[in-house]
Amino acid sequence: MYLSELKCWNFRKFGSLDPFENKKDKPDLAIPFQSGLNLLVGENDSGKTTIIDAIKLILLTNSREYIRLELDDFYYKNEDTANKLRIECNFKFDPNDSKAHNFLEWGHFNAENEFELRVFIEAKIKKLKLCPMTFEEE
Repeated sequence: MYLSELKCWNFRKFGSLDPFENKKDKPDLAIPFQSGLNLLVGENDSGKTTIIDAIKLILLTNSREYIRLELDDFYYKNEDTANKLRIECNFKFDPNDSKAHNFLEWGHFNAENEFELRVFIEAKIKKLKLCPMTFEEE
């Protein structure tokens, strides 16, 4: 299993103030990954740490660093802040992966007939408080 794609809507520097519903199929950031080694290279303040933190939020990593969503994680421009964000990770499985059967209950077959698992987190701001979204069937 490997992370095949990361998508972000209104997460930190990757976003817009357009209503979330108008861009649900158009993420503000979409990064494809390959099986094996992937590198993130860029100038300072280009978003490398944002990408890593997005993956950490999805995977709920167990490191000494405590990471959780904050109001500052929502995209903002000037004095306007997006009221909803979403982070989505898609995982693909090697056809010979003997452990793929453990994820059959949660995964699906994509348009290319590859088995994948989609994990996401959504949050919205209500009265300047962060509220996790309830699970909605897509």
